[in-house]
Amino acid sequence: MSDVETILETTSTQPLKVSYGDRLVGDGLGKLNPEEIVEMETEEYMSESESLDLDLSDQAPFNPKPNIEVTLEEYDEWCRPWKQALIVKPLGKKINLHAMVRWINKRWAIKETTRVMDLQGGFFLVRFSNQDDYALALFEGPWMIAGHYLLIQRWSPLFMPQETKVQKMAVWICIPNLPAELYNRYFLWKVGKTLGTMLWVNELTSIQSSGKFA
Repeated sequence: MSDVETILETTSTQPLKVSYGDRLVGDGLGKLNPEEIVEMETEEYMSESESLDLDLSDQAPFNPKPNIEVTLEEYDEWCRPWKQALIVKPLGKKINLHAMVRWINKRWAIKETTRVMDLQGGFFLVRFSNQDDYALALFEGPWMIAGHYLLIQRWSPLFMPQETKVQKMAVWICIPNLPAELYNRYFLWKVGKTLGTMLWVNELTSIQSSGKFA
């Protein structure tokens, strides 16, 4: 019995740690002087900081370049919606997103609407819902906005605007004062091939419906 009494007496004489909130509730703010309030706030802050340090010490060190595993099937699934998309950039002129959307919807989105996303470096990503609209924009144009050429290329995976350099572009070639007998698809195609990779011939020009230029 004496051992029990000794333990009880020892326990009862140890001071209990009272938090800042307990003191405010028990004693009331009016009974604490400013020095006591500052001291209690400091103790409370240090206690929380020590607890936070212990939690952080159990975590793995920060890795600024973590490896994220992605399966080929997952990546193919994420790429599928962009297979029918074009990367567009106005050359020599800055165009805002709203102006580009209006221009595209008026000239390229003939059958269905498109989705346009602005990227860094003045690039735009245009995703088509209709295959015919996609082919029209890629092969027929128009490829000029506000008097400036548009750089057009198919979307490709891992496209990085800041690392892209203009190496080739699709343009309309105008040939003024062409003799009438040369307004035919065969000759115009030969002219185009001497200048670069031929994409399209204006059908109105090749059938001589328009004779101002080829």
